[in-house]
Amino acid sequence: MGMSGISSVLMYYLKSEFDFNKNQFSEILMMVGVGSIITQMLIFPLVNSLVGERVVLRIALLASITYALLYGLAWASWVPYFGALFRMVYILERPSTNAIVSKASSSSDQGKTQGLVAGAEAIGSFLAPLVMSPLTSWFLSSNAPFNCKGFSLICAAFALVNFLTHFNHVRYRGRIL
Repeated sequence: MGMSGISSVLMYYLKSEFDFNKNQFSEILMMVGVGSIITQMLIFPLVNSLVGERVVLRIALLASITYALLYGLAWASWVPYFGALFRMVYILERPSTNAIVSKASSSSDQGKTQGLVAGAEAIGSFLAPLVMSPLTSWFLSSNAPFNCKGFSLICAAFALVNFLTHFNHVRYRGRIL
């Protein structure tokens, strides 16, 4: 839900806070897209073979927390470009999650388990904009209770911290994922 929330309001936040235009949006999206391809094709196989999926997932979650905090506390228009570097690492969350889930479930339960993960992601993708959009609008307005334009992104970072701290307790059929 944390990353879905960030994705759902990020362009609005960057436009409102830093007056980003379509060229700046496309630069960031292109950086993340190209960087993500390189990360998944070259870096993930190498790092995964050295440390395993669980460590890669933790690194990806730490990168997403850093990403969210950088955007939420951004003090200049160059900070979102720097923060995009962490998005390129966060992209490793999905392949590492899928690998962990695949290894933890039996071959006959692969579809159910992957479906459960996809369902949880879908619920997060549905709920996140419902929470994040009004929160972002409120803190970008003059009616905000305190001056922190990126407060919604900081809240998303804390949601990711919560997930990271509870990651070791996730079980499927008695097995730790």
